[in-house]
Amino acid sequence: MRTRLMAMAAAATVSALTFGGSPAHAADYPVLRGTSSPSLPPPPQLQDDPSPWEGFYLGGLAGYNAVAFDPGNSAARMVRNGPLFRNTYYETQGASSNLQIPAYSARGTMFGGFAGYNMQVGEVVVGLEVDYNRIGRTGSANGGDIGRRFVNTDQSQRANVTLSGSSSTRLDDLVTLRARAGYVMGNLMPYVTGGLAIGYGRTSTTTRADVGLQDSVGGNGTGVWAAEVPAVGSPETLVNARKNAFMAGVTAGAGMEAMLGGLILRGEYLFTRLATQGGVAIDVNQGRVGAGVKF
Repeated sequence: MRTRLMAMAAAATVSALTFGGSPAHAADYPVLRGTSSPSLPPPPQLQDDPSPWEGFYLGGLAGYNAVAFDPGNSAARMVRNGPLFRNTYYETQGASSNLQIPAYSARGTMFGGFAGYNMQVGEVVVGLEVDYNRIGRTGSANGGDIGRRFVNTDQSQRANVTLSGSSSTRLDDLVTLRARAGYVMGNLMPYVTGGLAIGYGRTSTTTRADVGLQDSVGGNGTGVWAAEVPAVGSPETLVNARKNAFMAGVTAGAGMEAMLGGLILRGEYLFTRLATQGGVAIDVNQGRVGAGVKF
């Protein structure tokens, strides 16, 4: 019996020394503790781009435009400088100024594209942008004078003047080169813009002038007039037509742009004033939306 007890005690001692003598070694295994190994590198820290708006970009745009054409006194100027009115007593009394063609307009959809470059300093963004706009708007109007009478200074002759005219203008394409300045507010950037504009299209103004002269009977201004005869060169028809007209002007506007990763979304208003080679002023109002990518 004693021998059995001594054998069991010896076996317990050996087991304790083998499995329980170094408990800290077993606890040090990370698999048993369920912790990550201290030898693995820390996860990378992602940092936001400090200047997300800076760089080149391009995109497309579409919108709606309203184009106003104003002939002003272009028709009257043509008559005034024509041979039938130049250096005449009735023109010294402003006969040609009676010809006025009213303004006219057209409106519809447009499309185009844009490209540019931005620089960003803090929340301020400045840049340069060029865009192309397909306009395709045409307008026309007629004007005339029912007839006016002008008498020379010694009342020896009087002129009966009737004027009429028409104007037609088409704006096909519009290109602008503009500076932009904006302020970043998160993913949004309101901005203002302005610069130069070049339009392309055609314009035509046509005038007709009829002048009939009556001499005073006896030449003493008694109020008795001879039969009317046409003035030399009457009727006179003048045409000022430009089929491939380039129109220079200025442009300005404002908008809001959103940056979603590398995608650009925008909405803007742009006003452009052009002067044609035919003497017609053109105002273009555009409401546009666009989408593009930044590189």
